[in-house]
Order: sequence, then C-alpha cells, then structure tokens
Amino acid sequence: MDLLSGPPLGVDPQGRYPTQLTDIRPGSVSAIATDGLLEATEGDIGMGIKASLAGLAGAATADLEDLADDLLAGVQRAPHRNDDIAILLARVISPARSTVHRAG
Repeated sequence: MDLLSGPPLGVDPQGRYPTQLTDIRPGSVSAIATDGLLEATEGDIGMGIKASLAGLAGAATADLEDLADDLLAGVQRAPHRNDDIAILLARVISPARSTVHRAG
C-alpha cells in the first residue's frame, strides 16, 4: 500500500505529517521498520525494500515473533554501517474501525 509521507520523525519539531484513512482487513499484518533494516544491504534501500517485502510474503499466517526473527536473520549488515534496526509487526484481529486523530 502506498502511503503519504512527511519529514523523518524528530527532524523538525514543527513538522506536519499527512494523515490517511484506509480499510485494513482482519488478519492483515502491518510492518513498520527503521531505515537500518531497509539499508542493511550495502546501503541499497531498493534491495532492502525488496528483501523485506519478500520476507513478509507469508505474514498473514505467520507467527509474528518468528516473522521478525526471519526478517532479522536475512539481514546482511554492511561492515561500514552502524545503524540500528527496529521492527514493529502488528496483526489486525478485529473488524472494528477506529479513527486516528492528529492533534494540532
């Protein structure tokens, strides 16, 4: 899914971030990762995105802890990069709709 984006978090305290509503089916998995995961392949973010998407292919039925372990196991850290890696995986378990409101 393509989403709108804004400046990197924390760069501009006055930064404005676009909001977007979308329907997500129960059982869907949301994956959020830092650039450390996506740039781990010699800093090539395109290759990192492709590798992460391939690793998420079976997410709908996978155990999320195993899925995170598999994503991290596939990382080939470049020796000259010292970036952190964080992954957040969440599965939608209820069809209940909620709306997120941004303050400000």
